[in-house]
Amino acid sequence: MIDLHTHTRASDGSYTPSDLVRHAAASGITVLAITDHDTVAGIAEAIEAAAALEKPAIEAASPMPGAPSDQDIARTKDAPRGPASDFTAPASDFTAPASPQVPHIRIIPAVNCSTPGIRIIPGVELDIDWKPGECHLLGLGLKTFHPDLLALLDALIADRNRRNAEIADKLRASGIDIDLARVEALANGGTVGRPHFAQYLTEAKVVKNRQQAFDKYLAKDRPFYIDRNSIPLDAGIAAIRACGGVPVLAHPMSLYVSWGTLPEVLKGFVEQGVAGFEAWHPGARVNDCKRLEALAREFGVCVTAGSDFHGAVRPDRKIGHTAGGTKIEDRYFFDELLPLLG
Repeated sequence: MIDLHTHTRASDGSYTPSDLVRHAAASGITVLAITDHDTVAGIAEAIEAAAALEKPAIEAASPMPGAPSDQDIARTKDAPRGPASDFTAPASDFTAPASPQVPHIRIIPAVNCSTPGIRIIPGVELDIDWKPGECHLLGLGLKTFHPDLLALLDALIADRNRRNAEIADKLRASGIDIDLARVEALANGGTVGRPHFAQYLTEAKVVKNRQQAFDKYLAKDRPFYIDRNSIPLDAGIAAIRACGGVPVLAHPMSLYVSWGTLPEVLKGFVEQGVAGFEAWHPGARVNDCKRLEALAREFGVCVTAGSDFHGAVRPDRKIGHTAGGTKIEDRYFFDELLPLLG
C-alpha cells in the first residue's frame, strides 16, 4: 500500500512526523507523502525517521547538503517572490534559506523485514481561494523549499493566527471562557486551527465532543466561524512548480460543484496548470471517485489517491485506505505520480 495524503502534528494531525512514519511502516505502507496544511516543518523529521527504520537498506543514506531543520523552515518577509505571487507575506524576524534541498531518501524493503522500508514524498497542502466550497492544492514531490513557497506559507500561517484570535474574541463575547494560550498548547507546536478550538471546548465541557463543537459553533455559517484569506490558484501552482513538485487538486468533491458543471471547472484547473486530481479520497463516494478518474484520463492529468490521515483527530480515516475503505494501490505512485517527478 501507499498513501499520498497524510498529516502530522506539524499541522493538524495527532502524530508526530516520526510516529506517523513508524505507524505507516507498521501498516505496510511503502510510499508515504507528508502533506501538512500550510507548512513543510515536519518533512525533515519524517525523512530522518524513515532512514532510521532500516539503516542497512538505505539507498543514498546521507541527506543532501542543506537538508532543512525546523529552524531553517522559518520564513522571512525578505524572501524573494516570483511574479506569479501577489500574496504578501508578513514581517518575520527569521531568515529563510536560499532554496534548501529536500533530501529524498529511498529505503528498499529487506526480505522478511519486520519493519518494511518506506519512501517519503515531501509535500504540502495549500488553501486556495474558492467559493462556495473549499479548494486545497497538494504539492507532491517537493525538491527544494523555494522562497516563493516559503513566502506563501508565511502569509497563510499569519492569517491563521489572525483568524484564531478573532475566533477567541467571538467566543469570549458570547460568554464562553476561552484561553487562547491553552488552545495553542493543544496544538503541541503544530499549526493551530479549528480542531484545537473544538478540543478545548470539549475538554471545558462546553460541548460533548468535537463534532458537536463544529456543528454548533465552528463550522461554516455557524456563530463563531471566521473566514480565511486563501491564496490564488496560480500563485499556489507557481510556488509548487518552483519547488520541483507536482500540483494536484485535492479531494475535488470538496469544491461543492454539481456534476453538471464540474467537468468544465476541472478543465479550467488543468488549463491553469494543475497536473493531477486526487480522484480517490475517503470523503467521496466510490462512484464519484471513478468518475473523477475518468475525467483525469480525459484531460490527460495524473490520478492520485490518499487517506487524508490525521490520526486520532479523524479516527474514521485509516492510513493506506481511501474511498470505500479500499487499500491504496501503489500504481497511483509508480504509474501516475512518479513519471511526473522525473
